[in-house]
Amino acid sequence: MSFNNISRPAYHPGDRLKLYLYGYRNRLRSSRLRERAAQRNVEVMWRLKKLTPDFKISADFRRDHLQPIQKVGREFTLLGKALNLFGGELVAIDGSKFKAENSRKRNFTAEKLEQALEHIDAKITEYLQTLDTADAATAAHSRLAVYGRRTRVLARRVATVERGM
Repeated sequence: MSFNNISRPAYHPGDRLKLYLYGYRNRLRSSRLRERAAQRNVEVMWRLKKLTPDFKISADFRRDHLQPIQKVGREFTLLGKALNLFGGELVAIDGSKFKAENSRKRNFTAEKLEQALEHIDAKITEYLQTLDTADAATAAHSRLAVYGRRTRVLARRVATVERGM
């Protein structure tokens, strides 16, 4: 007996299409995620009659049957239009994700930008005045320290001279 002709029967293309469409509908882009869904999700088990195709079968199906999958998508769209399930507006989705924040504090108009620049200038002026005040206080303090030291030295000399007289 030869074992060359004994293998598992192929999965029916309709079952593989069901898994692919389920993955598309539920945003399971990866063939490995579709494999996990076939093993864990009761809805998928019911649709596939408890078949559990692995990720390679799912990926190969998409690669080998790209034209028929596109035709199914086109037919689905035409059916939706025929049943008036959606309008004919133009919708474009590219899947890009951008981190954005547009709160009142984070968006700028020309007027807000001018106010912000004025506020920054005022803060800089205030800071420079604080530095000037600190410098003046330090200079006065050092002058007092110098004069105080000189006064003490002179007072000692005067005391020494007075004692000697």
